[in-house]
Amino acid sequence: MQTIISLVAAEMGVAIVPASMQNFQRRGVVYKSLPESTCMVAIALIWRNHPTAAVQRFLEVVRQSGGFEI
Repeated sequence: MQTIISLVAAEMGVAIVPASMQNFQRRGVVYKSLPESTCMVAIALIWRNHPTAAVQRFLEVVRQSGGFEI
């Protein structure tokens, strides 16, 4: 996240970041809140072929939490 904000500070674009990043002040960077109704994003999980035991366990937890299709 800090890199993203640094890129914005270097005039290399704009970014959508969590509100908590407002605590990371950089000269020239302006934070504006978005209405909550527009703050929906899709989340994706990625992993390499042949996942480790830890990754397999994490995927099990995600599956059990519901709301995610794996």
